[in-house]
Amino acid sequence: MNKGIVPATGKCQYCGQWKTVMIGEDKEYTQAELDQIATSECDCAGAKQAQEIEVMIRKGHRLVKHYLGKTYPESERIMDAAIEPIFRGTDGITKVVIKAGIHTITLQKAIESVGLKVQETRESNANSEDEEDVEEE
Repeated sequence: MNKGIVPATGKCQYCGQWKTVMIGEDKEYTQAELDQIATSECDCAGAKQAQEIEVMIRKGHRLVKHYLGKTYPESERIMDAAIEPIFRGTDGITKVVIKAGIHTITLQKAIESVGLKVQETRESNANSEDEEDVEEE
């Protein structure tokens, strides 16, 4: 066993199975935190689905920061705030569209992935559009 790592017991929030999890001994954990760790390590269907959602949320945050952060910081904050409700299915939000300058940015949940579309309309030719669909697997 690694120095500073100790076993503790947490319960999966989905199947109720008790699991031994390894935690750092330098921090005190609440039972809710231990349960969250156990859930993140559980192999049941509910926990796996929750783990996949967490991965999509992290990818969504990375994509939004990468594509919007420097050019459209206010749009980045709006999109970033919408990521969790979109991927967790809360608040009835399924898609967010922002028009900023010559760009239209769409964030929505695609099946088992993150969908971020950046569409640019060139002012010199209003009928011409360049689109970039960005998905991260």
